[in-house]
Amino acid sequence: MVAATGNMAWVGRVISVLVSLVFALSAFMKVKGGAEVMRGMAHLGLSESLLVSLAILETSCVLIYLIPATSILGAILLTGFIGGAICTHL
Repeated sequence: MVAATGNMAWVGRVISVLVSLVFALSAFMKVKGGAEVMRGMAHLGLSESLLVSLAILETSCVLIYLIPATSILGAILLTGFIGGAICTHL
């Protein structure tokens, strides 16, 4: 396997941080609550009691993704999380 060097490594890090920030913001909004979040949950037919559980799950996946030794597992978990979100929207 060829190790990423120079610019490629930094581009990968920046993309990883941006993706992680999106998921972290989503988890924070679930914990914070608010009218928009509650309307979104009601629109999807999900119980408001799921908000904290989903936020914990999402935060856990992000943390696993950010640890270099477990980043592949974290990427798989985040992909599954997004797949579940897409299925919920459909």
